Amino acid sequence: MSEQTPWMRRPEIKSINPVADQTLERAEDAGLFPKRIYLAPKVAAWRRADVLDWLNDPSAWVQRHQSSVSRG
Repeated sequence: MSEQTPWMRRPEIKSINPVADQTLERAEDAGLFPKRIYLAPKVAAWRRADVLDWLNDPSAWVQRHQSSVSRG
């Protein structure tokens, strides 16, 4: 049994959100999908908890994210 890390890399993201890389970047920039975090200069990942929260209810995640951004 393998343990899940707190991070998701692109292949795992692609399996649950099969869109082109550029589409994913646009969604991140627009606040419609969790932003990636760079663990090293060429190693990007997403927080598993953020992605699972988004997957559970994308529109609620967007509303929470946009309200937190507007509060600054």
